[in-house]
Amino acid sequence: MFVEEQGIIIDLDVKSSSTYKHTGSGTFNVSDRELKSALIELNDKVKARYNNYVLGSFNDLKIDYSVDGTSIAYCDDGEVKLNVE
Repeated sequence: MFVEEQGIIIDLDVKSSSTYKHTGSGTFNVSDRELKSALIELNDKVKARYNNYVLGSFNDLKIDYSVDGTSIAYCDDGEVKLNVE
């Protein structure tokens, strides 16, 4: 995780044994719906951790989700969107 002025970048390490196989350049071998569902679940975990600290509103936080440095999704106003949406 990297913290920048604009928000946070979370660079995901996708394990080769994972259901969500990264095929390169930010693409996966699952549907966009499945990928978004997994990212929403991750985002909920990030929100739960964030809310353990008094750092301001989670919805004000900008999060960029990436894999191997390639952005695949973002969270803005608390909502996750794939970059292809």
